[in-house]
Amino acid sequence: MELSDEMITEISYVNISKYRTKVMKSLDGEVMIPTQIAKNSGIRPNHISKVLSELKAHELVECINP
Repeated sequence: MELSDEMITEISYVNISKYRTKVMKSLDGEVMIPTQIAKNSGIRPNHISKVLSELKAHELVECINP
């Protein structure tokens, strides 16, 4: 499977931050609320909100209940 430049850029964006990496691994395609993500990833909830906002801005996650 060949990755596009855009995919490589987004993967790099996630990998550059341990918080973004932990959140993405925690989600693993599942639907979760921020407190569940915090519990699974070991990251404080106030950081989760910021990370989710960043990932949403890059269209890597979707908020299904704003």
